[in-house]
Amino acid sequence: MEPMEGDGPTGRASPSPTAVMGADRTPTWLASIVEQGRDAVAAFGPDGILVYANPAAIDLLRLRPDEVVGTNAFDLVHPDDLERALANIGGMAQGARPLPGLIRLRRGDGEWVVYELTPSVIDPEPDRAEPRPGPLTAVTIRDTAQQDAQWRFLTVLSSGADVRQCFTVLAGGLSTPTDGPLAIAYDGPGGVRLTAGPLPPDLVGVAEGEVDRTVGTPWATALSTGQPVAVAADDLPAPWAERAAEIGAEACVAVPVPDPSGARPALIVQWPARRAMADILVESLARRPRQAVILALDRRDAQRRLEHLAHHDALTGLLNRARFFARLTELASAGRAYGVLYVDLDRFKPVNDRLGHVVGDHTLVVCARRLERAVGPGDLVARLGGDEFAIACPDVGQDVLEARAARIVDTLGQPFRIGDDLVDVGASVGVARTEVGDPPDAVVAAADGALYEAKRAGRSTWRRAVAVGPAGSRADVEAVRWSGSGPRPFR
Repeated sequence: MEPMEGDGPTGRASPSPTAVMGADRTPTWLASIVEQGRDAVAAFGPDGILVYANPAAIDLLRLRPDEVVGTNAFDLVHPDDLERALANIGGMAQGARPLPGLIRLRRGDGEWVVYELTPSVIDPEPDRAEPRPGPLTAVTIRDTAQQDAQWRFLTVLSSGADVRQCFTVLAGGLSTPTDGPLAIAYDGPGGVRLTAGPLPPDLVGVAEGEVDRTVGTPWATALSTGQPVAVAADDLPAPWAERAAEIGAEACVAVPVPDPSGARPALIVQWPARRAMADILVESLARRPRQAVILALDRRDAQRRLEHLAHHDALTGLLNRARFFARLTELASAGRAYGVLYVDLDRFKPVNDRLGHVVGDHTLVVCARRLERAVGPGDLVARLGGDEFAIACPDVGQDVLEARAARIVDTLGQPFRIGDDLVDVGASVGVARTEVGDPPDAVVAAADGALYEAKRAGRSTWRRAVAVGPAGSRADVEAVRWSGSGPRPFR
């Protein structure tokens, strides 16, 4: 007999259990596969009346058995999805085999939930004791909660929501009665440890904004080893063993996730109701959920770097011109007095011409770091362009401002080496101080005017603008020379 073409692995038609066992010897355990299986299955006749639903389907839809059999299956379908559902059933009657589709069904609690439905037409074998029911539509119902959670997470992530919102959506979707509640711990602004999800911070390894490193807790072990960890509730330190009993959990799973912008990894923490689920969760959480958390952390890090590049000079890392003036505007709007030190390097062009732009760029970086060390902790240091820098000094008096100008002249005047090359630049500084009401442009212009006078006076010195405004932007400065005499000492 020639082999039949079909769907079986050898190209032959896959035999039915009845064909294998014989029509009169269909084993009774076949019904148990559907009845006791975890896949939700329901069936209805041509009139739409449900004739069967296995316990998994009744549990998934949160219905009572008497609310299923004998009712119309299409009464459970959302009105907006009804036309599509009917079209699928009609197509199947014509021989179509529709792919699994997402349909909203009404659960017993009244909530509309998206499920994946896979319909198929079956023609039951005749039963000696019962009349032949005729063709039935059997539907496999799959809960897509975790898949939906990941899609919602990606939707929120792509919308530009902050990392906390993304983690809250993900953790909420991955928290189920079987797997238990899940939360995510991560470093927020300033290194404060934050959590997202339906768990209190102490059950995610966070205590008062810091990481809890109690020996024996899964989060402490995961952070120290960098590996996923599962710990039975009975093996937890006493306080957490009691907390596990309070929430009905038999284990805790912690999965570390590297954070590109922080020294400490983030953590996915879940408390399953059954100990047997812990090892399964160690594997499953380390896959797609971990990748989802990495996506969110990578995007946050990329945003931070983009914001930094938008506000800072790419070479030196100092504030750029736009950000510097924006900060001056903030100071002025807050009614705070401040001073501006306008700095221009002396003898920088010969360095570029003689030693090349690589050494020139390195020189600018060295000078930037020296400027940061020469000013006060609350001062704002910026590179305005080329070899020009500016420092804003909020809430300081004239004496302090002038002392910082003198320190900058001295600090930038110290020669240094870059490889085998000796670099000897200096700095001239213009000083201007504002009171409340002076516009930032006028203050910077006054400091620039004072800088011009410092250059005219022989460089490597500083000058103070007498006034801010039109007068200060010209050469109306007070001659205050460098206090030293003779050539500057070589150090």
